[in-house]
Amino acid sequence: MVADSPLVPILAERPELRAFVERGRVVRMPSEPRLLEQLYRVLAEIVEAGTELTEDEVNRAIVVVHDDPAQIRRGLVDRQLLDRSPGTLSYRRSTA
Repeated sequence: MVADSPLVPILAERPELRAFVERGRVVRMPSEPRLLEQLYRVLAEIVEAGTELTEDEVNRAIVVVHDDPAQIRRGLVDRQLLDRSPGTLSYRRSTA
């Protein structure tokens, strides 16, 4: 685990997800639905809360920990962990 990865403090409380992270980056997605949901919740935490962000800002936050920020961004939106403003490219971390 890389000490400056934003996943370090989050995964400290979720050791069951460490198998999917190497050197501070997600290297594979879990096949078990429960773990996949947990990992997406962890990934949502790296997106700044309480602020409207552009798609590029969201991608820059995600690319630090995953090679495919678009895949993760879409997964976060699909799981309602990240809200996308209709007709725009602005996002906000969900409060639910």
